[in-house]
Amino acid sequence: MNLARWALMAAITLNVGGAMAAAPTRVGNGDDGGDLEKGTPITSGILIETRDEAAALLKKLNVSGVEGLGGLVPEVEKAQLVLIGKNVVVDQTSATPEEIEKSKEEARAIGAVTAGDRPVYARTFPEAHAATRFFPSALMLDRKQLVALHIHEALHRALPKELREDEKVVSRVTLAISSEGATFDRVSEAMAQVRTQASSRPPIAVSSYNPSVAAAQDEANVRAKLGLSPEGPLMKRPSTFEYGYRSFVNVDEAKANAPVASMHSVKSFLYPFGGKADALGVGIEATFIKLPEQSYLGPLGLSARLKLATWRDFDVDAFGALHLYTIAADEFKGTPLARDTFTAGLAIRRETSRFRIENQIYTTAGSEAKQKLGKIEYTHTYGSIVAARIGAAAKIPIAGEYHFDFGGIGEVLLANPYTVQGGSFNYSSDRIRVVSVGPEVAIANGDFRFAVNGRYVIDSTNKVSLDQLGDLMGQGVGQGSVGGSLSWQF
Repeated sequence: MNLARWALMAAITLNVGGAMAAAPTRVGNGDDGGDLEKGTPITSGILIETRDEAAALLKKLNVSGVEGLGGLVPEVEKAQLVLIGKNVVVDQTSATPEEIEKSKEEARAIGAVTAGDRPVYARTFPEAHAATRFFPSALMLDRKQLVALHIHEALHRALPKELREDEKVVSRVTLAISSEGATFDRVSEAMAQVRTQASSRPPIAVSSYNPSVAAAQDEANVRAKLGLSPEGPLMKRPSTFEYGYRSFVNVDEAKANAPVASMHSVKSFLYPFGGKADALGVGIEATFIKLPEQSYLGPLGLSARLKLATWRDFDVDAFGALHLYTIAADEFKGTPLARDTFTAGLAIRRETSRFRIENQIYTTAGSEAKQKLGKIEYTHTYGSIVAARIGAAAKIPIAGEYHFDFGGIGEVLLANPYTVQGGSFNYSSDRIRVVSVGPEVAIANGDFRFAVNGRYVIDSTNKVSLDQLGDLMGQGVGQGSVGGSLSWQF
């Protein structure tokens, strides 16, 4: 996919985000607005800050000079801001079922959600100088979305009376103002278009309006044009904390010099950045390795994973990992594994309530490691690796949220030659091919998952072992491994 196409997708995605933030507005869902009369005045915080940013943006674009928008800046700057339902629980990931249900009842009572329990971000009355009522869900939006939301609510009060209650008109003008690359001319053109369209159609009938459904439909229409899944990526519980153990099989002492018997690891992988459509996760993994007679702190792993898109229910991610050795040469003299590695690749994943499947294509850069035996220093040069992996599992429900996963992986590794040079010794392998497979059985209950897995080399060039790939944390050593993991997803 070329750069221009990615730029176009990014622009459209931003517009979708703006539309989602801006769309939820309307007075009392068709009633007299009585549910909005009580609230807490907002005098500080991100809602005040983004209101000022919205006013600054409008002044920068000189929207006061656009016909029909003369009152927009005062409506943004001077509108009273009120928080409704401050006790409604927004983040329900750690709430109990009773707390969630109680929160939903309160949210429905004050109009903070629609009939389908979709969040409403804000409401206002379509009349000059009315207050903007924000609901707790608005605090989940980012700054750009909140700026668009302020502008959107103010447009419902500032536009001419024949336009201010038309949601399509308000959303169209909001996007013209808040999208990247907005200019005075673009805003003027948008206003001219909506005024022309409004004058050529019969007056609209004011009726009960479901703002979140309209926003969801707008997003679905845009995603359908891009071939994206209406549901978006599967990001309900993306973050993971995991303990893992691997015991290596058939380690060749002649090739490993200091054979590693097993490895413990603790990994934390979090998704703090982006939204569901463009989430960015980062992870840290610490390891502890055991040799036959002693133990050491093992490699340190730093990793990241970025969601690129979702097409036809398949998530497409880019990922990278850096494995850094923490052992000095004089501490760990007997092994040629002490090298740093960098891996980057692409993953395509599909997961449902019945199965999970993921394909990965990745490459690991070549690097060197030094080893000193007596007075002679040996240089181990590891070639770059290209790999293809497929993993799949079937999910078998048991009871409640319990289910079994039965699956496994298959992987093909192609590595450039591995060489060793030092003194009069000179060794070089052929290009290395390693084919491995392994099963995995897991039991999961809600956020917790326990898995037992294995991996074994079934074919390789000249019967080489995984040691010659030189990536203990990634590929391991010997002819494979057996192990398990316990993870918590949140």
